[in-house]
Amino acid sequence: MNRVNVNKLQNVPIFSKIEQSYLLNKIIPKAQIKQYHKNENIYSHGDMANMFYIVESGWLRILWHSVDGKEITTEIYSEGDSFNETGIFNEIEHTSSCQSLDDTSLIEIPVSLIKEAIEDNHLLALNILSYMSDKIIKISKRAEHFYAMSSAQRVGCFLLQFCNKKNNSFKLRLPFNKGIIAGYLGMNFETFSRILTKLRDIGIVTEGNSITSI
Repeated sequence: MNRVNVNKLQNVPIFSKIEQSYLLNKIIPKAQIKQYHKNENIYSHGDMANMFYIVESGWLRILWHSVDGKEITTEIYSEGDSFNETGIFNEIEHTSSCQSLDDTSLIEIPVSLIKEAIEDNHLLALNILSYMSDKIIKISKRAEHFYAMSSAQRVGCFLLQFCNKKNNSFKLRLPFNKGIIAGYLGMNFETFSRILTKLRDIGIVTEGNSITSI
């Protein structure tokens, strides 16, 4: 079994500024790296939320099904993202499912371990509170985007997440159907495709599953 890299762990918001010795002795011995194939379930609706996840590589999505059976994608995660912090404080079941969109590597840490660690590391507790606060703000902004922004503006905001801030460029390879992004952004596939076509006028080119600025 591969050992979790302590530097990668410190890049995760809840473990930021936590001493390496503490992570090496308390967290890493019980953390594990798991590999998932494309379209594999990480967890399903109704499973216990007993793991905290960090995306080491790959893509995945959080989804649930409407009453008419339609899949609704509520979150898309990629390398460096972490999720399921709510399970740290409450013994709850997942209200949604998680599915890999590409071959994906996850660092999985039992939430019970993090809960125990909070008792003797107050910085960890503060980090978690700060992380949850930032996530609430992000969700609020996303809701604002849905109601206040046009479809084109929502696509632009999504693409900006992958922009290289040093030279204002990006190259994004999508290992999954663009229809998933369209649903995530609250539009149908046809609308999403039309917007990508119009973006060519400002130097953003789509070729297959790649979106690149020129």
